[in-house]
Amino acid sequence: MLGADSFIVSIAVSPLLLPRMSRAGLAILFGLFDALATTFGVALQGHVPRTEGRWAGPVFVVCYALYVSIVVHLRRRSFARWPVALLPILMSLDNLRYGLSDGAVQSAVASHVFALGCSSAVLSFTGLVVGRALTKSRSLQDRSRMSCCLMTAAAAIIALS
Repeated sequence: MLGADSFIVSIAVSPLLLPRMSRAGLAILFGLFDALATTFGVALQGHVPRTEGRWAGPVFVVCYALYVSIVVHLRRRSFARWPVALLPILMSLDNLRYGLSDGAVQSAVASHVFALGCSSAVLSFTGLVVGRALTKSRSLQDRSRMSCCLMTAAAAIIALS
């Protein structure tokens, strides 16, 4: 299930990205932070207690969805898109928890981490493409509303998985 959160959240935020924002760059950030979080988790295994950061990512996604909803409701033309850059960090907390767990692979860590990072980046990019395709011909207001609904659904799916 690791990396699936990148796919789900990427579908949700894709309609909010401006054309000049790099979808590939965001996907690479998802993969990079998932790989780094897993590495840190394995490195810290046994040295720190296993944290329960499971809810941080979904809570942030819902808060951002609420923010976008309020701005759209007030019929403002623009809203802050920079919080999207925080999503790769927050969504990597599950990989940190995985790395800290006793079942995490400690032998051949580099290849395992590389595979997790690559799969997360590919899943994220796929989600960004799917999300953009679903909302391509819609107005910014419609895309924003759809994105809010998708973000709420994404947070629920991630929280319940």
